[in-house]
Amino acid sequence: MSTLIEKELSFTFPDEWNAEHFDAPGRPSIDHFQPVDFVVEFPRRTLFIEVKDPSASKAPESERQAFVKKMQTKELTHTQLVPKARTSWSFLRLMKRAEKPITYIVVVGADSLRVDPPLWLNLTERLKARLQQEIDVPWPHQYVDQCIVIPAADLSRHLPGVTVQRLAATP
Repeated sequence: MSTLIEKELSFTFPDEWNAEHFDAPGRPSIDHFQPVDFVVEFPRRTLFIEVKDPSASKAPESERQAFVKKMQTKELTHTQLVPKARTSWSFLRLMKRAEKPITYIVVVGADSLRVDPPLWLNLTERLKARLQQEIDVPWPHQYVDQCIVIPAADLSRHLPGVTVQRLAATP
């Protein structure tokens, strides 16, 4: 098993998965490049995994509420999630690693949030629409073919064999 940590969330992937901490500190990067957190490459598919953790132990209640508001509007999809997918895809493309279909999974540490269940589907649909069209016409090349936004607690249901757990807060 390989374990990748993003803030207070620890993700464990099966050994046979090629999971990479794509935005790890010290990793070679391009100026102003804001990648997704993890990239997992399979022979016929690539996963982009972006982690958002508004439930982190040090996050004040006001930040948590602000995050839920961002989930209800275009702000989260338009200013954070889509740019991360686009720039990550561009980087992989330049490195000749973007030939496979891409699934984009946004994992939200939601254990301290009050989120109505339909909001997850609405956010996924908004993300999908924005990935397909950021300007007045749809992209001729659809670089992400599937996406989903889910609470961290549901990750193993969507990616069997992957576990996520909250780490103890650091002082």
